[in-house]
Amino acid sequence: MLKELGEYEVIEELGRGGMGVVYKGRHAESGDQVAIKVLPAQLALDPAFRQRFIREVKTLERLEHPNIVRILGSGHHEGALWYAMEFVDGTDLEHVLRADGKLDPLRATRIVRAVAEALAYSHTRNVIHRDIKPANVMLAGEDQVKLTDFGIARMVDATRMTVTAGVLGTVEYMSPEQSEGEVVDERTDIYSLGVVFYRAVTGRLPVDGANPTEIMVRIKTAQVSAPISWVPDLPRNLNDLILQMVEKDRSRRILSAQALLRELERNIRQLEAAAAGFEVGSEAILSEREAVPVWWKNPWLILFVVFVAAIAGWRILDRPPAPGMVIAQAEQLADEGTLGEARGMLAELLDRDDLTPKQQERAKELKEQLDEQAKVQGLAARLWSNAGAARRQNKHRVELRLILLIMEEMPGTKHAELARQRLADSLTLQKLLKELRPDASPPPLE
Repeated sequence: MLKELGEYEVIEELGRGGMGVVYKGRHAESGDQVAIKVLPAQLALDPAFRQRFIREVKTLERLEHPNIVRILGSGHHEGALWYAMEFVDGTDLEHVLRADGKLDPLRATRIVRAVAEALAYSHTRNVIHRDIKPANVMLAGEDQVKLTDFGIARMVDATRMTVTAGVLGTVEYMSPEQSEGEVVDERTDIYSLGVVFYRAVTGRLPVDGANPTEIMVRIKTAQVSAPISWVPDLPRNLNDLILQMVEKDRSRRILSAQALLRELERNIRQLEAAAAGFEVGSEAILSEREAVPVWWKNPWLILFVVFVAAIAGWRILDRPPAPGMVIAQAEQLADEGTLGEARGMLAELLDRDDLTPKQQERAKELKEQLDEQAKVQGLAARLWSNAGAARRQNKHRVELRLILLIMEEMPGTKHAELARQRLADSLTLQKLLKELRPDASPPPLE
């Protein structure tokens, strides 16, 4: 067994699979425990993969969220690539489901909410996980949930290689568009999380088959049975939410992790109320004496109540919307792509003095995220405009440099994928790329 990797001492092997070997390690100076993943040696033989690995790890090291396993460092050893992660002292959801079969709906929903919080954070930073599955959901006790293995499936896909065991282990959780090799987006993660959710509450997969090929065909064609057909006492709202997450047509899925979080919160409140003995949606039935108060016969009291109600109504109508409502509306507009209106609402909100510290922090964070997205969109528009002008003037070297700039500076976005497609469609640009970088292939993207 390995003794050390970079600045880490290797303690023991924790597990292995098609995507590599995981070791428990310790930092040589601080003594902090870590988990170290060593990727399959054949991946390091691909120059494009090595380049991608270095770039992706730098991106992933910047992800800091309580529900995401942090990347702490990386390197290579005897031709193999490795990276060190935060060590989670617990187990993964796959082991729990294999032991228990399924989970209580409330516990399952809380776990899925934690994963959705991690995805909502990563998606705003243009990082799509692409390999959501129970084995990548780490559980430390009842409450702590951490998502791991960000970016690994993305890096492997980019190499255009086949890592058989790694693919076989995740095909059941692939979205239809992912199984067909299409461009993926955040709704791909939502589909895979929906499969995890389905299995967690029913103990079954929504789509299964005798072999990976059959499963991939059925993912695109088979009708998914409602979870409530396996768990009759499952709340109807939760059943419908899971089915919307695993919609084959991604235009009919939950549009974003933020939108999913709102639905999960609503379902958790209902499940918690039911667990506490309250019937959700029930109303107390008053006795006739309680329902008809004696004061209703007094006309002066009636006039007073009407007057107070009118004053209160006027003040309510004149009052600006609650900060929480403005933030929720801005999030919805951002999900729909209306960045300008969302940014304007948040700018006005941040000028108000009735926000709580938490609302102030959330509004500021969301405004900064939308400002960054707007900058990226503006930059992309200018680059595409210049690339188009260069193409019309037969300045193909200029066009190539602009396209490579889009691919390298905006990885994981639709602009990068369009640039890659433009490069793949143009023999002239491919020839110029070979002249510019004789041993290079087009930068691997989604």
